[in-house]
Amino acid sequence: MNKNLALKLILFISILFMVFSTVVFVIAKNYEFLFSTALMIGIIIFFVLLYKKFRFSVLLLAGFMVLFMAHILGGYVYINGGRLYDYWILDGIIKYDFVVHFFGLFVVTFLVKHFLDIYMSKESGRFILFIFLVFVPLGISAFHEVLEMFAKIIFNDTGVGDYWNNALDLLFGLLGSIFASWLILRKKNKV
Repeated sequence: MNKNLALKLILFISILFMVFSTVVFVIAKNYEFLFSTALMIGIIIFFVLLYKKFRFSVLLLAGFMVLFMAHILGGYVYINGGRLYDYWILDGIIKYDFVVHFFGLFVVTFLVKHFLDIYMSKESGRFILFIFLVFVPLGISAFHEVLEMFAKIIFNDTGVGDYWNNALDLLFGLLGSIFASWLILRKKNKV
């Protein structure tokens, strides 16, 4: 499949999924995930407006599409009477929520790498690259957690969770970012 067709397909699926999600969340009066959907639509617009300048890869954009779908599904798919976000994939060890945060920061790390390739000096060194690759996505993750806090304040009963949930979200995001950074630096070493 050529790149142009793949990009159009990703955009089409993303828009279709966001429209469907918006309708579902309006009907369900789930304002927390309606708010999340609006943020994701804003991110999709960001990618569309900046695509010509930055030429994001198909894989990166597909990663964001999968991330958005995983997040939305976590909010309205129920398994055994509980939200998918609360489902334990490995009982007492790995929750669906942790996987989404791991994958989210994994994908965001590759976005940061894309921008660093454009703006960062090639002589900066591996350690500086690692610092940027881990801590910029972690800052984005912290900002996301602040947005979740505002959603909890504004919409009250959101199911977002408590401080422990917030800390675990940040931890699994950090692990996803470190793993992506390791893959990036490993690949860079082989070049």
